Amino acid sequence: MKNSEPQHRASQTINSLINQAISIADDSRKQIKRTIEWLNSTKQYIQKIHLASIAVRKVDTKVHPHLTGSVNGCMQCLTEACDPVIQVIGSALISRAENFITQCSRDISEIGTALKDSYQSLCNSFEEFYSQMKKGFQQNARDSLEVGFKSHCNYLTYFNNINEIEKQFIDTLTLLKDFDSNMVQFEISNWVSLNNEFQSKFPMISNLPKTETLPFHDEQFDQIINGIKHEISAFRVPTIHIQTSYQFDNVAMKMKAKKGFDGKKVGEIPVKEGDVVDVINSSYSEWYKVRTSNGMEGFVPCNYLIPTKV
Repeated sequence: MKNSEPQHRASQTINSLINQAISIADDSRKQIKRTIEWLNSTKQYIQKIHLASIAVRKVDTKVHPHLTGSVNGCMQCLTEACDPVIQVIGSALISRAENFITQCSRDISEIGTALKDSYQSLCNSFEEFYSQMKKGFQQNARDSLEVGFKSHCNYLTYFNNINEIEKQFIDTLTLLKDFDSNMVQFEISNWVSLNNEFQSKFPMISNLPKTETLPFHDEQFDQIINGIKHEISAFRVPTIHIQTSYQFDNVAMKMKAKKGFDGKKVGEIPVKEGDVVDVINSSYSEWYKVRTSNGMEGFVPCNYLIPTKV
């Protein structure tokens, strides 16, 4: 896309926005993974407390019976509290989170591939259209209407392709946005379940402050979607310099220079703006061989010349 700077810049921005969207979702996945690691550490810690409470309950004859009874009673309560918490963390939270994150990894990978495919389709569609429109037309002048009609049809096909690709982007990013919200909601529900379990089994921590709610990323995804819509608009008005030339039935044809050409290279000839020349060979796609008023002959780019009746 090096030949069209506006579309090149737009494609780079779109690619950056795609990577940003995937990164947001992947960060949510990584947060769940960190929570799993934290849950495993918590489970091990509570298991140690559980084993310690059992060890303390062993009878020591040197300790006053009333103290032994009190300690054993406290340790028994602690043991009974640890058992269900360990069960919930291991069987419910960790197992559920591990299954969920496995699916998350697959879904993010598939969505990322779909976004990259849409990006590649956008670039390919423009490159194909650019290639079609960039070709020089070597036609008789009477065929110019047919050439224009074909160019118009090419643009309509290209325009419809861009609309379809934009829809693919929006649908896929909306899916990723919803999927990310599900991950955040899953993470919140994990923490709520764990906190409820702790507070129900350990009443002494019921007055602790609640865990802060994790943020959703809806606004960030909306900005990305709007950003891609804006950048795709650059593809609807493609910057293409169409090189068109015609073979003339009656040689030589009078043409006028619409701007000056220095003609410094071998075979070229300089002309000034407004000079009238005779085109004596129009068989080249991007050049006309001309004869100036003083009899000099050489090549001038065809897009520097326009027909004239003079």
